[in-house]
Amino acid sequence: MRQSVSMEPETMQRSMADDKRTKKRWSDLSPGKRKIIVLGGIAELVMTTIALVDLARRPSRQLRGSKPMWLATFAVQPFGNLDTSMDMTGAQIYTLLEQQWPGEDPTAGARVLQVSNGFSYRWNPTVVPVTTPKNSLVGHRVIPGSVMINGTVVQNDASQTFRIVANNFLAGGGDSFPVFLSATNKVIGGQDIDAFANYLPTVSPYTPGALTRITTGTS
Repeated sequence: MRQSVSMEPETMQRSMADDKRTKKRWSDLSPGKRKIIVLGGIAELVMTTIALVDLARRPSRQLRGSKPMWLATFAVQPFGNLDTSMDMTGAQIYTLLEQQWPGEDPTAGARVLQVSNGFSYRWNPTVVPVTTPKNSLVGHRVIPGSVMINGTVVQNDASQTFRIVANNFLAGGGDSFPVFLSATNKVIGGQDIDAFANYLPTVSPYTPGALTRITTGTS
């Protein structure tokens, strides 16, 4: 059984649950995390600047679409990653979702992936003190039976196979998602910015959908 679903890193958009987190101040971050944020910001600024300079110099006749549209896409997708499709079992998908919350406190170090239309699940945001390891929710935050893809309940086993699409950085285990490395039948496609640019005209003017793909609960 195969169905298709796509996943994007948190930089694309933030989930309803993610918006509810307590925001950390710069002073709360460790020196290592500060350095990573600064270096990441510099890299994004450099790459976006190069793309914008090329866009400004390039004649409109050489563009697929308008310059304002490309300006918007470069602002959102500056890195030029490649879309990568792969096969993952239901068990691998559960593992992938659990890897979003590596610690006891789901507000610390979380990396919430955004999922495509038709994919939904619930997760438990309860904070369990490290003094109660027997009640740990690490690796058990996704509510069993809540993962759905196009109306099909995803089983936490190898009985189902789904076609997953993510960028090549995630597909290579980036952002601490090593389960992607065990995915099979990987096919590398075009740049995500091209897919995004082709998608925008089909939904203009864009109306955001309901924030119901990723929700919270305890059962």
